[in-house]
Amino acid sequence: MMNDNELTQLCGQMPVFSAQLLQQLLERIDKFGKKALNIREAAEYMGCSPSYVRQLANNGLLAKCKPVFSDINDTKAGRTSRVFFLREDLDAFMMRHRIPSKYEVDQAATDYVLNNRK
Repeated sequence: MMNDNELTQLCGQMPVFSAQLLQQLLERIDKFGKKALNIREAAEYMGCSPSYVRQLANNGLLAKCKPVFSDINDTKAGRTSRVFFLREDLDAFMMRHRIPSKYEVDQAATDYVLNNRK
């Protein structure tokens, strides 16, 4: 726990944020704090366009969730055009094409040479 002097010193070192910027940050945290995102939110989260997210989902490259509603009076019961994306699926998609650093490649090569000597 910080005392008042430590807290004051820390606050003096922090950059000054405008109320508008702080509000935008809070809205972003609130929006992406959700477990399931719609196409627009998923696109913003991934940093791409909604049409690209839709294309990835339609081609089976990105997992999606389609809710099913049942209403006895609805002739199209169970059908919906709404699509949602789980944040963990978006994270997994974005991280699956990881390119190792030069150091990691060099280390793997060294390990391979040392372990496969004859």
